[in-house]
This record gives sequence, structure tokens and C-alpha cells, in this order.
Amino acid sequence: MNQIDTKALKESCDLRHIVEQDLGPAPAHSSRASLWKCPFHGERKGYSLAVWADGFRCFGKCQVSGDVFDWLQRYRGLSFSEALTVLGEAPPAVSPPTAGRSMRAAAPPAPEWQAAAWQVVWQTEEMLWEAPGEWALDYLLNERGLLPGTIRAARLGVLNGNPCQWRTIAGLQVPCGIVIPWLVGETVWGIKVRRFDAKGKYAQ
Repeated sequence: MNQIDTKALKESCDLRHIVEQDLGPAPAHSSRASLWKCPFHGERKGYSLAVWADGFRCFGKCQVSGDVFDWLQRYRGLSFSEALTVLGEAPPAVSPPTAGRSMRAAAPPAPEWQAAAWQVVWQTEEMLWEAPGEWALDYLLNERGLLPGTIRAARLGVLNGNPCQWRTIAGLQVPCGIVIPWLVGETVWGIKVRRFDAKGKYAQ
């Protein structure tokens, strides 16, 4: 079985860039770390989550810490294999690849899905900043402690309706709730929705 050098993989990426994709631009900085409000304990005041190129740590209530794999698994809810894919590596296969051939990096969803996903992003983002999205914007600002600029940078949105409801946008079935697109540049890799019910935090 082929083995992936996880140490080299971690050294090749900057965790600060990945966290910025999830939380938006860092609102504060120290000498080497970028600082955010910690999402793991719903921090409202201060910026206790410090993120370096090679790791993160909360110096506040929850004291959570780890490396890029810990972040992807804890924050995005990915498996280890999925985290490898996000970082551009395929999980080890039963049959090793041909000698000298590098493993193929993960590819974004198809262009047709991209076009539909952008419709979801645009429509739900617009709704967040209008009267129907007031409740969701209040939640993001006051409960999650996000700044307006951070919310806009992350292209967050809302789809109103019962938590059990799904709506169709551009042919995609989208659950109602706060819409969190996973963007890399101008590419949508996925869309998560925070649903306020008892059956789990995210739908994707």
C-alpha cells in the first residue's frame, strides 16, 4: 500500500490560508499568527484563536489545538481521507500508482454544477442583507461574533424556511438555513448549510 508523507504535506501548506477560506480574512494579527474569534466555543469578544502556518490553538475557553488535518476534520467535519483530498492528495490505494507518476490532485465540481452553485451563492447572499435575512444576519453578528466585512468576504447567505424544508435553486436542492459556500478563488468546491434543528449542524 502506498504511504503518503503527511509531514511533508503539512509543511507544504499554510494553514492560515485554509482558515481564511472558512472564517474570512483574519480581523487581527500577532507577530507570526493570524487571529480569529474561536468558532469552537462561540466566542463573542476578543480573538483567542491563533493560527500559524503549521497549526492552530485557542487560548480562550476551549483550548482546542491541532494541525491542518485537525482543522479540516474538526471544523469542516471531514474524514482523514477527505482532508487528504482537500490538500491535493488522494488517500492511499490498494494498488500503488505507477512509479514516477504523481497522484492526481482533487478537481473541483463540474462546470454545470459550478454555474448552479453560484446561483445559490448569489441569491442567498442577497437575501441575507435584505429584510427576510435579518434574523440570520443578527445571529452571525451577535451570536457568532463575525464582522460585516468577514461575512461579505466569506459570501455567507441565508435561505429562509423550516429547518426540514429544502428549496430548489437553479436545479439544486438546497436545505433552508445559513448558507456557507466553500470557495477557492472563483471556484465553488461545496456548499454547507447550517440548519437549526436537532438532527445535526450541517447539511452539504
